[in-house]
Amino acid sequence: MALITLSEFRSYLQISDSAYDTLYDVYINSVSEDVMNMANQYFNLTYSVTTTENSQILSSSVLQYDVFEGMTVSGLGIQDRSIVQDTSVYETTLNKYCTASGTIAATFNAVPEQIKPVIAQMVLYKINTSKVVNGGEVKDLKSKGIGPVSVSYGAGAAIDSTWGYPRNLVKSIKRIKRVKIDIGKTRRRGQDITNLEDKLYYR
Repeated sequence: MALITLSEFRSYLQISDSAYDTLYDVYINSVSEDVMNMANQYFNLTYSVTTTENSQILSSSVLQYDVFEGMTVSGLGIQDRSIVQDTSVYETTLNKYCTASGTIAATFNAVPEQIKPVIAQMVLYKINTSKVVNGGEVKDLKSKGIGPVSVSYGAGAAIDSTWGYPRNLVKSIKRIKRVKIDIGKTRRRGQDITNLEDKLYYR
């Protein structure tokens, strides 16, 4: 699942040449998987839901996996800046009221705009530090270059040992990381834990 489009990638990095678009797409998808693992969540989840005018409930005929409190929601008849307030097996409660009735494709947890340029930079870094087999010989893309994307990210950049990207980029992604609550450590004695779930924290 690509978290940025090819056109967004080219726009963020000011690339006009389309000769290497197929290869750019490969790296965009690869980095997108890394970003979802770093953030411990999926983005751009789409489910078919039924809305009712003046209701906060979105109902679904299927389980809405990976939907949790704090996610953004968008779609026809759903107000801007709506977020998930509560979830159950086949229903999602929003913090705002729907403006129309019908069956729509709702998008949960759209990619935050502020991390899209970060993802583009991560793609650039991965291209510049990867190796490819060319004519039977392994060559470093940092020296070979792919079209206009041949500039190195920066000499001496501090690299995250876990993810292999510059630490400042990884830090930007981890700001939206989904944090799993350890119920055994957070609950008080005798506390009802029925409604304790994973939460999304912006740190």
